[in-house]
Amino acid sequence: MNDNETQQMAQPIYYDDGRVIHACDSAITDRGVRLVWTKCDMDVPEDRSFTVEGEAPAISCPECLARIG
Repeated sequence: MNDNETQQMAQPIYYDDGRVIHACDSAITDRGVRLVWTKCDMDVPEDRSFTVEGEAPAISCPECLARIG
């Protein structure tokens, strides 16, 4: 196993920047650090991403929507 290997998180993750809600990608590094970024390539500040049980929030970022099709 490579020391730089990361593990992708499967649960949908979102970020609300105060203007729009973004869809996110996420990974946990082999050292346990969780990295989160938006589909439109913004870094998400630590502890600002969220998951939802039940109905997902409406993603309103046009760039994220374009990338997830």
